[in-house]
Amino acid sequence: MAADLRADVAELKFLHSQARRPHVKVFFAAQIQNLEKLIADIELRSNLAKVPAVSEVKYETLSNLTWEQDSERVKIYVSLEGVQEDKVEAKFGEWSFDLKIHDVGGKNYRYSISKVHKEMDPDACKVLVKPSRVTISLRKLEEEDWKDLHFKEDKSEEESKREPMDRLLEMMRHMYDDGDDEMKKTISDAWTTYRSSFKPGQKKPPAKAF
Repeated sequence: MAADLRADVAELKFLHSQARRPHVKVFFAAQIQNLEKLIADIELRSNLAKVPAVSEVKYETLSNLTWEQDSERVKIYVSLEGVQEDKVEAKFGEWSFDLKIHDVGGKNYRYSISKVHKEMDPDACKVLVKPSRVTISLRKLEEEDWKDLHFKEDKSEEESKREPMDRLLEMMRHMYDDGDDEMKKTISDAWTTYRSSFKPGQKKPPAKAF
């Protein structure tokens, strides 16, 4: 297509050179300019199409990990042979981090946590690289004990006990609403028996649940 357009431009240039009237010369000049812009655009797109696409980097998830903590830091140890410092990339946020290790025996590795157990100071977090081990050092924002690396919502003992009760009650309510008279009587009797199993002083579920 570009070759045909160049031929058109050549003819227009010839006609432009032969024209005598000013408005005709302006007309040919404008057409030549438009076609030359179109040719440049076509060639640019053609060159871009020839550029090989960058293949997506594939990572293997790191699994050989251990961790420990003190009052200030959580340290995660990654055991991996042949790691080079300039091949390690790490990003830290207030609640997350992403570690990438490239070109270790022809493989790439990755380990990330989208939300850690407690908030961190990202500017004070760092990575220490040795030939056979990488240490991810996370700086705690507050000197609190981490029960896990991953975030887990804290629940009181009372909440933990109440959740199964709430699920059971909801399930029995659905069965009661959908059941016939015999089913409703059976559920009511079962609920009464269940409430009677609580010892004096224990908080009982509601008597009229249905």
